[in-house]
Amino acid sequence: MDTSRLLATEKYWLKRARVRLAMVADAAPELGARAAADGSVLADIRIEDGLIRAVLPAGSAPCCCRGVDLEGACVLPLETGGSLRAGGPADLLIDRGAERRLVLRGGAISTEGCDLEVACCCTPSGVPE
Repeated sequence: MDTSRLLATEKYWLKRARVRLAMVADAAPELGARAAADGSVLADIRIEDGLIRAVLPAGSAPCCCRGVDLEGACVLPLETGGSLRAGGPADLLIDRGAERRLVLRGGAISTEGCDLEVACCCTPSGVPE
């Protein structure tokens, strides 16, 4: 399954996303314990039905679930002053630098022709594409 098809599904994980801890609403203590000196942390973000369902420490996403390994790409809320919170909209900017950006609205890709590459787009066996 290619990345664009995965990001058009209703449920998936953004794995190993770099987020600013200050932007995570109600961050779990175990997430904060992993923060780097610059206030960033690697997290797994669960997207379901266009909403953020969870922001957990990297490695928390089940290995058998659909997901995209972002290899530390920065994930930010699209809304200025917005936060990453459970129940909030999956309107996100994925930024790998050097003008390699991808915009998600409601968890689905909203821009065409993006050259963002991801390390792994995994669909476990037995899960229909």
